[in-house]
Amino acid sequence: VLSSCFIFISATLILSWVHSSKSPLLSIEFIDNLTYTFTPLWHNRIGWLLIIIWSLTLILMIGLTRLRNIFWYSGAFFCTAYIFTLLVLLSTVSGNAHSWNQARLFETLSTLFLILILLGDVFILYRESNERYVRSYQNSIRDPLTRLYNRSYFYDTLTQRLSKASASQPLSVIVCDLDRFKRINDTYGHVQGDKVIQFAASVLQNNVRQDDAAARIGGEEFALLLVNIGANEALAIAERIRLSVSEKQEGLPERMTISMG
Repeated sequence: VLSSCFIFISATLILSWVHSSKSPLLSIEFIDNLTYTFTPLWHNRIGWLLIIIWSLTLILMIGLTRLRNIFWYSGAFFCTAYIFTLLVLLSTVSGNAHSWNQARLFETLSTLFLILILLGDVFILYRESNERYVRSYQNSIRDPLTRLYNRSYFYDTLTQRLSKASASQPLSVIVCDLDRFKRINDTYGHVQGDKVIQFAASVLQNNVRQDDAAARIGGEEFALLLVNIGANEALAIAERIRLSVSEKQEGLPERMTISMG
């Protein structure tokens, strides 16, 4: 289908160039300048032949693609527009009639509409591709259970931040571990154990800024990367998180605590 469209468009461009040439040897006259009627080159047989070609192209496009997306819908519209244009041209024998101008106007508007559709389709494809890329990238750097950053991303970020750390731009790391998690996991099962991990992860995430990084670096081990935070401030943050974990516990099998350093 695409090959047929390409061949037809190429032929149309060649004919357009030949028709616009100033050389009499290369020019093709569709309308007699004296009688304002179409020349034998443009008569019913050629017109109906072109209509048949466009109709077959339309049928093949619908049959092979099922118009699965807006791109193929625009292709079908393109074929339909040219079929209609040819029918308008065949309805008159005079090149001076309004039908010729109407056909040209319809062809121009159809082409403009087709271009807008294709541009919209390109924009949609780009947006969908970008969304898939963002999801794929986030999945590659996030822990699937907690949606915190994973171990690999945390250590890569830590390496980058350490090279920029200084006395004026301190960097603090807090390592966290859930107390007696193995006993909770063995006693109540992995489902309850996952709830405990998710609860701790939510508390950690709620206590860091956008520039910081909260990550799950092991089974029940977490780490926080705090940018422009000194030791005393990091200690205060760790204490605030410890109190939040011990106070806000709902739906957990038993009370839990967290160790941080």
